[in-house]
Amino acid sequence: MKILFYTKEPEYASIMGTKPLGEELTLLGHEVILSEPAYNTIPYGRFDWVRCHGGRSWDALKVADQIGAKCHIVGDGAAYWRIGFDTAKQWGYDKEPTAKEIRVWRGWYKSWMSAMYEADLCSLGNERHTRAIEEDLFGGKRLPNLVLEGWGVDARYASALPDFQKKNHMITISRIEKQKGVMDIARALSLCDVDSLPPWYILGGGRVEYKNEIISFCRKNNIKCYIGIAYNAQKWKMLKEAKIMLQSVNGLPQAEGLLCDTPVLSYDYKGVVNIFDDSIFWAKYKSPEDFSEKLSDLLNKIDSNDPSISEKVAYGKQRLLNGELVAKTQEQKAIIYIKLLADRLNGISVGRDLVANSDANSKASGAI
Repeated sequence: MKILFYTKEPEYASIMGTKPLGEELTLLGHEVILSEPAYNTIPYGRFDWVRCHGGRSWDALKVADQIGAKCHIVGDGAAYWRIGFDTAKQWGYDKEPTAKEIRVWRGWYKSWMSAMYEADLCSLGNERHTRAIEEDLFGGKRLPNLVLEGWGVDARYASALPDFQKKNHMITISRIEKQKGVMDIARALSLCDVDSLPPWYILGGGRVEYKNEIISFCRKNNIKCYIGIAYNAQKWKMLKEAKIMLQSVNGLPQAEGLLCDTPVLSYDYKGVVNIFDDSIFWAKYKSPEDFSEKLSDLLNKIDSNDPSISEKVAYGKQRLLNGELVAKTQEQKAIIYIKLLADRLNGISVGRDLVANSDANSKASGAI
């Protein structure tokens, strides 16, 4: 298979799962190019597929049409409060967007997400993203050949990590934005016996004002908190050494915790529960009290070498590696993805269309 990942921004695209997915496809023997060439510079038939995300989606469709390739548009998800699908308060913001701001954001999302309706394959992150886009943005218009596409975790790198000794720190990996719920974790920590809490490391970039808000809250409540950015080996080493991982609504870092044999406690936001099922520890969504109680219990069990902790971590890791979760490794995702592309090249329906056409079991969602 020959695939053009239509992007000029491979570093940004790596956050979206593009670059590591391309690398895994290459290791499977397929040709992957990350570039954004003009269509008149590409020989007809040079690529089988063109894959794109975001504002250049219509350009990617044009390129695919001109060179005789199929096109996959990755829709990701609209920020719900920006399009009026949810309130901003539900996502931790103090101020609601104005009607004008909502109109502008809806216009921007529709300007490129409309390309999904013309693509040979389109994908979104989860069922709620699908409802927001199909029902709210496009008035109930159904997306054709839609699959649910999550980002894969780098099990290849994680499996090669040395067996670092566990240290006395907690870790969170997240963008520092209001909607990511890091402050909800901080509020839970403030309800614990803070003098006995391990230091809390937050790895991720974001807005300075939100970082300062978290740091100020933690200082006020005597929580030992450190915020910074760590990439590649440094990130994996800190995660492998962590006593416990604390997460809110992010849906990828939990899988990294599992691969590092680190216990993971997460708020049970529905979209994240669908991804990880019973493979990690859960606290009630938006309940710092329950998160605090669960965390205190887990830390006590970890300190006393309670075998139930290591058994749960091993169980979750095995479910991930066996492909039993919606969460996937990049290797698993690449294998599933290439089959989707091959099926569409052969005119075979995928995702919901596959289920409808074959009267298959409703669980056959086509999720990557």
